[in-house]
Parts: sequence; C-alpha cells; structure tokens
Amino acid sequence: MPDQDLIESVSARIRAAKPGARMPSARQLAEQFKVSRAQMNAAIERLLGAGALRREGRKLYAGVEQTVESFTVHIFSSDEKHLEPARAVVERMGGTGIVHFAAETAGLRKPLIEEVKPSSSTGLLMWFPRHLDLLEKYEQEGVAVVLCGDRWPGHSYVTGNRVWNVQSAVDHLVALGHREISLVIRETKSLFDNLVEDFSAAYHAACLGKPVEHRADEISVVETDRDMDAFWQRWLESATHPSALICSDPALAKKLMDLAIESGVRIPEDLSFIAVGDNRVTLQCDPPLTTVDIDQASMSALGAFLLCQELRRRQNNPRLRLRQAIECEPLLTVRGSTAPPRKASGLSGPAQAARWSDDETSRRGQADAINRRSHPDLPGPGGFRTLDLTPLVNRGFTPRSAWLGDQPLRHFKPGAHTIHGVPFVVALGPERRNSAIVLRSRKVHRSGDQDLPELVEVAVGGRVRSVFLLHAAGWIVRHEAFARYEFCFEDGREAHLPVIPFARGPDKEADAEQWLEESTVQDWHPSNPRFANSRALPFLITKNGDPLLYERYLYTCRWVNPHPELPLKSIRIRSLEPDSRATLAVLAITCESRG
Repeated sequence: MPDQDLIESVSARIRAAKPGARMPSARQLAEQFKVSRAQMNAAIERLLGAGALRREGRKLYAGVEQTVESFTVHIFSSDEKHLEPARAVVERMGGTGIVHFAAETAGLRKPLIEEVKPSSSTGLLMWFPRHLDLLEKYEQEGVAVVLCGDRWPGHSYVTGNRVWNVQSAVDHLVALGHREISLVIRETKSLFDNLVEDFSAAYHAACLGKPVEHRADEISVVETDRDMDAFWQRWLESATHPSALICSDPALAKKLMDLAIESGVRIPEDLSFIAVGDNRVTLQCDPPLTTVDIDQASMSALGAFLLCQELRRRQNNPRLRLRQAIECEPLLTVRGSTAPPRKASGLSGPAQAARWSDDETSRRGQADAINRRSHPDLPGPGGFRTLDLTPLVNRGFTPRSAWLGDQPLRHFKPGAHTIHGVPFVVALGPERRNSAIVLRSRKVHRSGDQDLPELVEVAVGGRVRSVFLLHAAGWIVRHEAFARYEFCFEDGREAHLPVIPFARGPDKEADAEQWLEESTVQDWHPSNPRFANSRALPFLITKNGDPLLYERYLYTCRWVNPHPELPLKSIRIRSLEPDSRATLAVLAITCESRG
C-alpha cells in the first residue's frame, strides 16, 4: 500500500508546478523525498490514476490545472477511530469534512438521508457495506462515493485482502512452530462475495509449501452460537487436536476462547488463537487476541484521499467517472493468545481425555474395568425398588437438539440396565424418546414447545436404606453446587444432597481430598477428567465396547439415608442456578429397601 503522507507530499509538489510542466523522474523524486523506488512508484501510480500526473513514455508531467472550488465530504462510520483520519485528509486537501457517528449502523441511515445533498462537489465515505441503496442513489445523482472495509463491484472501494490476511496468520503460526492448524469461519450475510469460499481458498493457498500437517485441510464453518458450541464439543472429542485456530473475526475467536477456558484448555499453552480483524473485542479477550488486520486509520485516510481526488477531477471534467479499487496489505499485531506449541503431544490437565491403549482388545478391557466397579455393601437382587419416572421425563437422548446440548447421547437405550451393581430402569416417555428429567439452564431451557422445569418431585413412599441416582451433567464450569436432591420424609424432615461437579481442581493441594470426596457428578463429555469416590462412580458409554469409537460418561451416586426408620415421602430435584450454563439430567432412580 502506498504511504499516504508520501502521496500528499508529491501531490503538493505537483500543485506547485505549472499545469503540463515536466516533473522529475521517479528515481529523482525518490531521492528527493528519501524513500525507496518501490514506494515512489506506488505513489506515482496512484497519482496517475487520479489525474494529478500524466505520463508520456518515461516522462512525467503535471496534470491539468485543478480548480479551487470548495467541496464537502461526509464520513459515516459506527467506529469513531475511522472518522478523524479521514477528516484530517479532507481538510489538508482543501475540503470540508463532516463526520457522522452512530454506535449502531442502523443509526447512520437518518443523517445519510437528511444531511447529504446531491451535488458534484459532494463526496461520501462510508465504512462497511451499509445502506447501499442510498449510496447507489447518490452516485446516480452526482455524489462521489467511496466504500471502506469491503469490496463494492462497479464502484470505488478501499479494503483488505483476505488472501494476504490469512497468509500472514499462517506465516505467524508456522514461524512459532505450529504444524497442525485449523480455520474456523463465521458465515455472515455478505453482499459482495462468498466469505467462506474466499477464506477457504486463501487458507489452502497459504498452507501450500509449508510444513503444515493434515489440519491444513480442516476448515469449519459456523453461523450461530449453537454452531460454535457444537464445533467446540467436536474439537474436544477429537482424537487429535490442532495446536492453533485461525478465526475469521474477533467475536468468533472470543466465543471459542471462552469455551476453551471453561473446558480447562489453557491459552496459549495448549491452544493458540489468531483472528482476522481487530476491534475492541480483541482486548476484551483473556489473554488479549493476536490479530491480522488492515491499519484502519490508514485505510480511512486513503479512502478520503481517493474521494478528494475524484471531486477535484470532476470539477474539471464533470462527465469523468473513475472507479478505483485498492486492497491494502495487512498488519500483524501479536498479543498474548499465540505462543510456540508445547513440545508434548496432546493436552494436559482438565482438557486431556482418557488415554486408551493402542490395542483394541486392551481398550475394551479398560472400558469394561470402569463399568464393572460396584458400590460397596449392596443387597441381593430383591433389595432394590426402581422408581417410575415416565410421567416426568422431558428430554430425549436424540435427536440432535435433545440431551444436554447439541450432541445427542448415542449407544445408550431406555429400559433396564444394571450399572455398578445397581438395577436401573430408564424411562421411555409418551413420544417413545423422552428418556431423562432435565432441569432448566441457560444452555438447555426448552424441550419442544415446553419450558423445562426448575424443580421436579418424584414420589417414593416407604422406608429406604439408601437411594441410587443415575445422572449426568453438561456445560460444567465451576466446582460448586448448581442443583440439589431434597429427600422429604413423611414427618416433614428433609435431607439434602448437593450436585457438585468434579470440574476444575483445587488451587491448593491441601484441598484435593475434600474436592474429590464432595463431588457427585461430572460433565458427560470425555474431555473432562473422570473421578470416583465413596459414593459416586463413572459409567462409560461406548460403541461396541470401544471407547475410541464413542466415549461418554454418566455417573451413579449413592445417598445414604440418615433416618432409615422414617418413611421417605418424595425426592425433589431442584436447580439452584437455572440461569447458569450447568445442566443436570436424571436418567433413573433406584431405592435400596431397608434391610
């Protein structure tokens, strides 16, 4: 991209000469202004296009004398940093710059209609493709228009180049030592081009000839928050993980960074993030986000310069319309979200999935050993009574929108199961797919056209020695109670069992024993660490016994009745934080009869 100050300095030199006067050569101008020949050639090409210079062979001449009629440029943007650089250029070039700012782009339409009056001495600089119907109307009425921030076929624009942006992102990550990289694109409504195709083509081109492994072929497209959540769950479930993600915009990167941190993934130790684009979102990220973007102040100034040159040209030749398109080189801003990849393969800590044997038979044995474990001191076969949850179940294992999020629970069917020595009956609801009681949360709050409840009460009746709960959890973040089982006796007494996820570990080693023992459930996805204690055991769901084909976890939890002599009336299942992400699903309840 030619230097804007250089263009203006050479332009002033031209204006000081007589119209048609011979100008110094490009080499001589480069020496006079103490810049490289390449910089000067770029500036000259821009001035030739604007009519300020003309060329005959290798000789340069000052262009046609320009009139000094005043002109006005209206500058519209929803980002204040675009306004002043453009206005400064307009005023240096003898015009009047009027800025229009609105926090929301919709708020720019009213001043666009009311304050811009069609005239050959009026220019309009608009940031990003907004209100194009009005822009085209004004162009037809003689207003010079330049768009900044995106392509505008058939019109003048200044924008970045996605190929160069992605190239810079890949080059930065490869230089740090990353070899497995993924690209995530947020698909948005683009008026001018195919965003996904542009990014994909740029990414493949950027990876050619570089030591980037199979992840160079992995490109994911998302549109909604649900898509981002699903992408992250797939990422966690993958047998291999890329060490870096390139995101098509900062807001997408921030969303995925938040999901990564909630899952226990460390940034940038376990995963580096880099985004195309730079705005105030980048500094809201923790750590701050590395970006590749155009220097938008320079782009705004360049757009204003093109506009002023067009207005001057029209003063001398009103019928002349010159369309110009400038694609600017990117600027890499390195912040804390990128670092060299860790030498050890895979992830560590909470985000590391179970390590399974490379041998299939051994893996099946490992999975079976998890599920064979039994709760201690269990009665004989006649010592249990399963509760009927059929009237209360409200959420299915499938389809995709069921269970605890975007991913269904597969390979586990309703009906009778013996898990950890305890018989459970998983209910089949009236639609022949409702199989669990799910409490309302911010992530899972409706099932079909019904709101999920915050409280469910299950009738018991009779004396029990203990109660076994088959349950699961999703969207877990913190190691603290988010739900509670309330055991209600006939005489009005109550006993409580909090639902506390294993989640993140303690900050101090001294707290580890308490942290482990008080946990009663854990997130069902395999990316989270497993645990077992005196009352809770994990139950592994696989496909055909092989955890590498499918790996999900339920938990059985035992509550020991402190008053076995009293009849137990009911069990209430209560959400303590229905507006949080954490979600509880209860699949079955079995009571151990009093011996």
